[in-house]
This record gives sequence, C-alpha cells and structure tokens, in this order.
Amino acid sequence: MGGNDGAQIVERSRTGDYTIYNLHKPAWGAAPVLNPQRGIVAYGLASNRQRAFGGALHRAFFNTWRRSKAQVLYWVPPFVLGYLVLDWSIERNKYLNSKEGREKEGGA
Repeated sequence: MGGNDGAQIVERSRTGDYTIYNLHKPAWGAAPVLNPQRGIVAYGLASNRQRAFGGALHRAFFNTWRRSKAQVLYWVPPFVLGYLVLDWSIERNKYLNSKEGREKEGGA
C-alpha cells in the first residue's frame, strides 16, 4: 500500500491495531474525492478494549485499602462503641434476668 495518496485502505499503527485513517483522505494538494469508496469493511480491536478487566482485581484491592485507611477514624470508633454498648446490654440483661439480679434489683 502506497503513501498518502487516498487509496490506502487499512493502516497499522505503532500499537498494532488497524485503522482506516487514510481511506477518504486524499493526498495533499489532490482534488477532493467526490465519490468515496463504499463497501470496504475493516475490523479491529482497540488497544483499550483488549483486556477490559486486566489488573482490575489488583487495582480494586489496593485502591480499596488506600481509601479505607484514610477513613478508618470515622468508622472504627462508632463500631467499637456500638460493640461495647451491645456487650454491656447483653450482660446486664443476663444479670437482671438471673436469680441474683431479681433479688437485688427487684426487691420482691
């Protein structure tokens, strides 16, 4: 396939994918093409579509870690406080519903 004369159908880029960049582009100084070629189909796969999930799990893990460690002081203390309150309330409920708790607290 020749230079930039407007007849070039398929061109391969440096990344290895195919393009039809010069199909309707005439050479510099040439008259514009009034009837462009039709029916020529070129298939290719863009370089950004070759591995749609390439490295996604690796990036997801480390990105989640990076974002979570910046927020740890916002969500750990409420969880710890909630756990301590829940543990205290369960123990208090067990005590109040036991024989010792009913005798000391209830008085009846």
